[in-house]
Amino acid sequence: MSAARPALTGAGAEPPVTIVYGRGPRAARLTARLRRHLAALGLTPDHGQQRVLLVDERGLVLRDRLGLEAYKVPVALPDFPLRGWPAGGLGPGLTEVIPAARATCLIHDTHLPLTPAALNALRANTGAPLLHVLRGDHSLWKGLHP
Repeated sequence: MSAARPALTGAGAEPPVTIVYGRGPRAARLTARLRRHLAALGLTPDHGQQRVLLVDERGLVLRDRLGLEAYKVPVALPDFPLRGWPAGGLGPGLTEVIPAARATCLIHDTHLPLTPAALNALRANTGAPLLHVLRGDHSLWKGLHP
């Protein structure tokens, strides 16, 4: 693990942007855990927050979302730089967040569908995207390999 530490603290490459795609408390806990892990490796909490994002069935989890569940508040982002997106409503969806955040890793922790457009957006960011299917359709792996 010590060999990875310099790369994650600014001396080398940035850690990948990871999107946790899920809708329940488990997805929120996973998001928080990944951010804590990045903090233990030397990233500031703000930087870790920018590297691990939570997207649910209503879009990117933002603090100003109406009706935001209490368990999502600690992992909700204060804002997200995506031009033209109205505040207070639904956040940008998975297909919009992947390219905007330049995500290269997706953790699929839901039975919500993962569309070909989302897979293509992930693939467009890197030649070797990471897709971890914790819950849902494991046939999604095929979508990453033409």
